[in-house]
Amino acid sequence: MLRDTMKLVWGPPMPGLDDAASIVTILTALSAATLFLIRAFRSKRRSKVTSSPSGSLDTPLNWESRLDDEDLISAAKRGDLESFGLIALQTDVTLEVAKRDSLGRRAVKLTNYSRFLNGSAKPVARVKRRAWFENIDNDGILVLSDDVSVSTEPGTRDHTNFSLLIDPPLSRGAVCDITYVCKGGNFIEDHYWEQSVPVFTKCLQVTLLVDGGRVDISKFAIRDRTGVLQDQSTWTRSGSAVSAEAYSLWPGQEVFLEWSIHESAGGVSHESFSE
Repeated sequence: MLRDTMKLVWGPPMPGLDDAASIVTILTALSAATLFLIRAFRSKRRSKVTSSPSGSLDTPLNWESRLDDEDLISAAKRGDLESFGLIALQTDVTLEVAKRDSLGRRAVKLTNYSRFLNGSAKPVARVKRRAWFENIDNDGILVLSDDVSVSTEPGTRDHTNFSLLIDPPLSRGAVCDITYVCKGGNFIEDHYWEQSVPVFTKCLQVTLLVDGGRVDISKFAIRDRTGVLQDQSTWTRSGSAVSAEAYSLWPGQEVFLEWSIHESAGGVSHESFSE
C-alpha cells in the first residue's frame, strides 16, 4: 500500500541503468541548449544601449565601436540613454607648451573642444569642468569661450574649477559644440598632465605640441575609480605633434599623460620627467 502511494505521488520506481543513461544524455542536451539561450540573450542585451551604466557585465562598455554619433543621437531621442545623462561624443584637448622662460617655466595653452549630447529628459544648462596644471600663475587661470558663458570658481595652485553655461539649455537628444581655452598654467619640473572625466565620453583625443624640442609620450593611461592606472597604447606622431586617444570613458576616471622632451641648446640634451 505504501509502495503504491509512493508511485502515485512521485511517479514510477527508480529506473534501471539503461534508463538512467538515457536521462543523463537528455539532461546534458538540455543543459547545453539552456547555456546557448542564455549566451544569446546576454549578447542581445549587450547590443542595446538601454542598460543602466552601473558597471555590470551587461553595461555597453564598448558602445563607441558599434554605434556612430547619429545612432546615439537617435537613441537619445527615443529615451534609451536616460541613465547616461550628458555624453561627450568627442573631446579634443590640445596642449601647446612654450619654450622655457627666464624662470625655467614652460607656459601652456589648453584648448578643449567637446561635442555634447544630452541623453536625459532633464535639460542641461551647466557643465562643470576642471583644468589642472603643475603650476598656475599668480593671476590664476583665464578661461575663454566664444560658444558659452563661463563661471569660474575658487581653485588651488594646480587647478581651477569652472562651469560652462549653456543657454538655452540642452534638451534631450540635442547636441552642442563647445570650445574653451585655458591660459595661465605652466610646467616647471614634472612634465605630466591629467584631466578628470566628468561625463560619459565616447572618444577623447589629447594632442601635445612642445616648442623647442622633440617630444615623446612616455606614458598615456586611464586612472580608474580605484586609483589604478591602465596603460593605453594608442598614440601617434604627426610632424612635431603627438596625439593619444582613449575610448569609452566613465565619470570618475582620469586621463594621465606624461612626456619627455629632447631639447637642443648647444648640443643635444635629454629631459625625462616623471610623476
